[in-house]
Amino acid sequence: MVLSVCLNPSVDICLQLDSLVPGGMNRVHGRQEIPSGKGVNTACTLARLGMESTLLVLAPREGKAGLEERVARDGARMVAVDRPGALRQNIKLREKNGRITEVNAPGLPVRAEDVDAFIAAYDALVLQAEGVLLTGSLPPGCPAELYARLVARARGRIIGVDGEGIPLRLALEAGPSFVKPNRYELESLMGRKLDTLEACVQAAGEIASEDTHVLLSLSEQGALLHTGREVYLAPALDVPVISTVGAGDAMAAAYLRARLQAMRPRNALQLAVAAAADCVAGGRGVAEGIMTQAWTHKVAIRRLERA
Repeated sequence: MVLSVCLNPSVDICLQLDSLVPGGMNRVHGRQEIPSGKGVNTACTLARLGMESTLLVLAPREGKAGLEERVARDGARMVAVDRPGALRQNIKLREKNGRITEVNAPGLPVRAEDVDAFIAAYDALVLQAEGVLLTGSLPPGCPAELYARLVARARGRIIGVDGEGIPLRLALEAGPSFVKPNRYELESLMGRKLDTLEACVQAAGEIASEDTHVLLSLSEQGALLHTGREVYLAPALDVPVISTVGAGDAMAAAYLRARLQAMRPRNALQLAVAAAADCVAGGRGVAEGIMTQAWTHKVAIRRLERA
């Protein structure tokens, strides 16, 4: 079983526009509400990729049913730790040219007893898990070191972290198997701009080791993998872009699957980039699975020199 963790789920309100006019009138041509969250996306992608997938979610009671329905539809199981309140609402403005503007709410504050209940549920599930993904933002009131604590409680398993800021920094100190920042998140972590590929390689190398790989998503440029010994670059596949939402989550999920199957690093990166392409071409926030497998061999891999 593989376990995805989601502490700050949401409902994404997706609004279709012709073109966003900041400060002006914008007319909506389509509207969709999707229960979501990075852990939700990874759990669904892992199920689509043939894994026995479980989502552990700190779920506000208002909206929990929608989350469970969405997860089940993709073949994953959901275990919910209930808390008061409603799902936070994120606004995604999607233009005809494919550009997406996101406005994300922070979520409702959590109580200490909510965190304690979540950790107890995590401890029970992690005993059954061979791999774990900790993904997404922490809600207000959550201790910044929570991801680090969860990493430490999953020793002996393949565990990935897709977070940002102080929670990601502290999680790195706990020694996960891999982290999956995007360029912006790595820039925030390093405290400097990473405007070139060489700068990205150097920054990834500063936090990568043979025990903790760095999988850096570079949007339309593809992805970079630093294993502490080797560095690989994979350009993004040229596929129709329906939506980029969830592409990084699909990448992290596929890389976890590859690590669990003991794939060579270059092949693991191929699978991860193919899953991201599958996600953007499908437009549902998850990799559908079939195209991930079909496209994996099409992903070109180039080995780079370490900085």
